[in-house]
Amino acid sequence: MYTDPNATVAWSDGLSIDYKTDVNLGTLLGRSSGETFQMAFRGNGFVIIQPYEETAVGIG
Repeated sequence: MYTDPNATVAWSDGLSIDYKTDVNLGTLLGRSSGETFQMAFRGNGFVIIQPYEETAVGIG
């Protein structure tokens, strides 16, 4: 299972954790869809995630 690190809240013992990166030319130019960095969980257990979206901060 892969999750966004900003949305990952907790996970159970018994899971091994690794990090996956997806960096390419589209990422560097800001034209990539999807997540650049993800957490990878393997094994038996559970992962708790919550929705997370970055929002633009307006200057007013």
